[in-house]
Amino acid sequence: MNVVILTIGTFGDVQPYVALGMGLREAGYEVRFATHEPFRHFVESHGLEFAIIDGDPISWSTGEELKSLVEAGRDFSSWMRRLKTLTRPLLTSILNSCWDACRGADVLIYSPLAWAGYSIAEKLKIPSFPASMQPFYPTGSFPSVWSPQGIHLGPTYNRATHVFV
Repeated sequence: MNVVILTIGTFGDVQPYVALGMGLREAGYEVRFATHEPFRHFVESHGLEFAIIDGDPISWSTGEELKSLVEAGRDFSSWMRRLKTLTRPLLTSILNSCWDACRGADVLIYSPLAWAGYSIAEKLKIPSFPASMQPFYPTGSFPSVWSPQGIHLGPTYNRATHVFV
């Protein structure tokens, strides 16, 4: 079975999914890891097939756009607006390269920033699985990472922060 893991973002967005890919490979699956060119060596050095996704997060990190994204901090709406501004010029090429990387897959696993994975899997008529490093659904165990920090009002508040965000 051919599994494609689709990730977009920085090294911190790639590294945990490489561990997942290694585990899947050890379990007998063929794994193709789709991400940005600067991470090719890291992916391949862990024994995973590499497929390129357009965009260079290293260059993003040196630009003013990413600086403004970081400065948006925990203000989720501001962060999303700035992310949209950052990605708009690249969106078509990123989406096309995601599509190309996923062809031939039997299963698709995608990170939250690689949200196009859902639609790609639907079009390819294959199962897909979002794999988030943060809760994908509201939880009372802790507040959203995008909510104000240091406020401890219990499970109801925690769940509400996820719903709000």
